[in-house]
Amino acid sequence: MNEKSIMSTIDHPFATKIIKTFQDKTNLYMLIEMCSGETLEDLLLRSPNKVLASKACLFIAACVVEALDYLHQYNIAHRDIKPSNISIKDNGYCMLTGFDIGKTIHKYCIFHIHINQFYFFYKNPI
Repeated sequence: MNEKSIMSTIDHPFATKIIKTFQDKTNLYMLIEMCSGETLEDLLLRSPNKVLASKACLFIAACVVEALDYLHQYNIAHRDIKPSNISIKDNGYCMLTGFDIGKTIHKYCIFHIHINQFYFFYKNPI
């Protein structure tokens, strides 16, 4: 249920949008925006030596940081950033998916992330 409330709140080109929900006695079904393409995990697995070019890494990181910045403006912490939750669209842009353990919170602290030898600092709502 938390995933539904988070996804219905957000509206950003780099984050998955919820289109409609359906519910029966035991299940909640969510129709979400289609992201044709592959995940970052798939892209890394088929890349030579499982490494991407520096420009590609920076572009992907910029897309993810942009999506996280948007989420944090709404006090949403994704809490599950990993290659399988980053989809690469056919146009090359990224889409953040996997909001199942996301959380809406109201306190802030500074977090430090390490991505492929680059250090990024951002404000994380925890």
